[in-house]
Amino acid sequence: LAEEQNVPQGQLAAERSTLNAVVRVLSPTLYAWLFAFGGRRGVVAAPFYFSAVVLILAAALSLTIPSSGWKESATAPTGDAGVDKTEAEEVTGRTGKVGLA
Repeated sequence: LAEEQNVPQGQLAAERSTLNAVVRVLSPTLYAWLFAFGGRRGVVAAPFYFSAVVLILAAALSLTIPSSGWKESATAPTGDAGVDKTEAEEVTGRTGKVGLA
């Protein structure tokens, strides 16, 4: 998607890193405030409710993406030189082979 929008890969990585840093700084404060706010009103689970609402909003937002946006581009990397990996290898990064190297 970034390539289609002419955004260099390095710039995209830098912007994502910056967003991640901002979220890591602000999240503890926000969730502590939500916990205190909910605690005063007898709803100690307010941070969890907030997270659930954000998740639902993200899912609803993802439904607005046109179906053409979900297709993989022809230039997408395929991994190890086009070698298909099993699901377990993709999740764990291990081949599952046992033996001496």
